[in-house]
Amino acid sequence: MFLSSLFITLLMGTSVWTPTNVTQFWTTPNEPTVFRFSSGELSNSENVKFEVWTTDGELFLTGEGKVEENLLSVDATLPQGFFELVLPGSDQTFGVACQPSYWEANRSGMEDQRDSFFAIDSASTWLVQNDSAREDLLKNARRMGLATYRERLNWSRIENKEGCFNFEGDNRSESLRMLAKQNDMPILELFHDAPDWTSRIGKFPEDLIKTADAWGTIGKRWNQYWNSIEVWNEPDILFSGDLPADQYVPVLKTVANEFSRQGIETPIVGGIIASFRDDYMDSLAENGAVDACDYFSFHTYCRAYDMEDVCIRYLRWLEKNDAEWKPVWITECGRPWKKGTSRPDRESDLASAIDIVQKGVAAKALGIDAYFPFVFPYYEENDNNFGMCDINNAPLRSCAGYARSVALLSGKRCVGSLAFPDGGAERSYLFVDCETAEKIAVFYSRDRIEGRRLTLPFSPLFVERVTGERLEVAEDGSVDFRDGFLFVGLPEDCEYDLSESTDVDTIRRVRHAARVKHGVDPRHNYPIVLRYDFDETAVCVANGGYRILDSTADTFSGSLSVFNFDTHEKTLPFSLAVAVEDENGKSTFERLNTAVPKAISVPGRGRVTIPFSIDLTNLYPFSVSKLFFQAGDATLSFSVSQSVDEYSFRKFSSLTCKLDIRALDQWRKSSSSNGQIGFIDGLLTNDDS
Repeated sequence: MFLSSLFITLLMGTSVWTPTNVTQFWTTPNEPTVFRFSSGELSNSENVKFEVWTTDGELFLTGEGKVEENLLSVDATLPQGFFELVLPGSDQTFGVACQPSYWEANRSGMEDQRDSFFAIDSASTWLVQNDSAREDLLKNARRMGLATYRERLNWSRIENKEGCFNFEGDNRSESLRMLAKQNDMPILELFHDAPDWTSRIGKFPEDLIKTADAWGTIGKRWNQYWNSIEVWNEPDILFSGDLPADQYVPVLKTVANEFSRQGIETPIVGGIIASFRDDYMDSLAENGAVDACDYFSFHTYCRAYDMEDVCIRYLRWLEKNDAEWKPVWITECGRPWKKGTSRPDRESDLASAIDIVQKGVAAKALGIDAYFPFVFPYYEENDNNFGMCDINNAPLRSCAGYARSVALLSGKRCVGSLAFPDGGAERSYLFVDCETAEKIAVFYSRDRIEGRRLTLPFSPLFVERVTGERLEVAEDGSVDFRDGFLFVGLPEDCEYDLSESTDVDTIRRVRHAARVKHGVDPRHNYPIVLRYDFDETAVCVANGGYRILDSTADTFSGSLSVFNFDTHEKTLPFSLAVAVEDENGKSTFERLNTAVPKAISVPGRGRVTIPFSIDLTNLYPFSVSKLFFQAGDATLSFSVSQSVDEYSFRKFSSLTCKLDIRALDQWRKSSSSNGQIGFIDGLLTNDDS
């Protein structure tokens, strides 16, 4: 079993104990369990003291484990909940998630009834080197009932030379995927690098024909392990070299088209956005990113109380772009703890658990289609540790809590929020199983407050904390709500009231209605792909587009590449239109002097470079112009603006006329709604009082 070198030492002359496997730390409530550990040296002791502590740090059980040669056995029977098994002599602690497996509790005797919403970012190719640890994590994920396992592939390591593949080259990556298949765990693949032989624009591959060839080969071989693939990770930030969206979308279209051409049925996931930014998101939509993928994904590391607003912003964007039916995945979403130790302290661990679980609850309530907490194994980054397991890969509270949410909410759909006459919780969600009519309510309030209680308006079947501990309900109907999070089971004949519709309810209904009406279309495939040939000597990246570096230029010239992924030549009409933004921020199409060919021919599995130029002499220098290229049905758009310096400003000012500052009808108000603008003795005043 994998252990940090910190633990492969002797502490105070006592052997350090290594778990024989970490699947043993997922146990069944009220059933005898034997925890086994091995030591690198024979121990002279016949017995080793152990302690079991509750999730709140209270001593639950003490005893002595038996040692035979170098194998330690610890017997314990635990109720449902999260515990910490401590070996005081070696100062070691292991998390224990005591809860029924997903299959025993929810789907006994059924072949596979996993809810596709519940997934996890495992990153095992990257973070876990030991093969037995990889398999134990897969078995634990399967026990939890997870539907998808997110992995990362380093393309450069498996195809370092064009056409020469070593599928084990990236940390035995193919072996891991074979293990996943053996453990019935479908993979969401991810790549965000390009080998040197593709050349690069920023960090993207420059040669998209070679990119298509490579991913056709990879997809054909690994399609058997995947249920989906993400094309690039967080292209809106440094993983792309901070390039605009018009550079990302051609890569997305390339992989999507090649998969379709070769009959690879793996769905394509696009977007993978790190942070919502209007200019980037608008460019994504204008360049066809939504149509080019089967699912759209984004990441968020917000706090749980902001989760609804973050999700709604993306869902409103899809609605604005006539794609409110589009499946949406959140493929990274975590809450870290401070790095530097083998496991977090109790408070940090519990805060992480509540945050991760509640964000999943909010996402499911909004109609998000899949949720991937980050990250399954132990992982330190900068000042944080994002791991949901400790350094031994034993579960932390966040992992145990997420498993309970999978068990309780799988197969259920949110139908609204429960109405409380006296409040009591900041958020409430009611989930109902459409087949069994089973009902689960979730209550959430930010922060942990000792002594806080919640009075339920009905007699529940059960009440659980986030990590699965069952709570007692007082005679007055109140229950311990110190965590600010509860799962509550409702009896079949329970009477309840739903509150008035919230934004969460509205968005969920819009998405549901759109899917019923529209269905879920397959992605559009683009055999012709256009890409602007970004030239950093001529332009720089600015405001989601490009700024022309030469402020004295009267002409903006550049080129774009047109790629043809079909095997036969295509002759296409070609055009360029320019939308000019005026000083009021409104865009109109202008008949500017442009130079582009009227038609182009592109060889099969080839590319051509098309030069273009635009006359800048009549453009307002503070405006943003948007260029729209079209070749047949293929389109490309990006924005450009001119650098403004003294020269360009004076050039523009010569075209202006003088305006009497006292002519108030010539001015547009830009102060706050309560502000008053006027002139006193020739002086402009602005009173916002």
